[in-house]
Amino acid sequence: MYNLTAYITYLIVVVTAILYVGHLCYKYGHVYIAQIIPEDPQLTHQVNKILLAGYYLLNIGYGIYAISIWDRLHDLIGVIESVMTHLAYITLILAAMHYFNMLVINIILKQKSNTNN
Repeated sequence: MYNLTAYITYLIVVVTAILYVGHLCYKYGHVYIAQIIPEDPQLTHQVNKILLAGYYLLNIGYGIYAISIWDRLHDLIGVIESVMTHLAYITLILAAMHYFNMLVINIILKQKSNTNN
């Protein structure tokens, strides 16, 4: 009973967060990709879509994995602790992915500007 409550709570919150962050990254990420590939807007759009698909796959995979390793819960405090712990992990993963992507884009843009000068 407690595990089911935790799963449902976790899934509602994590799916909402994944969809919201994915939408934001997709909506505003094309600007950064367009700086890397300015000569081909269609390719920019396709790369942005592929990044979104990879983002969703990674996070869905982690979400399924997190549920599969969940310990048996025996009380409401355990539900809250477990849900918060798993949400913290996926939030850290989302943040790390974002900063890694921004770092890679920054490196590519610096290399591109150095070759143009």
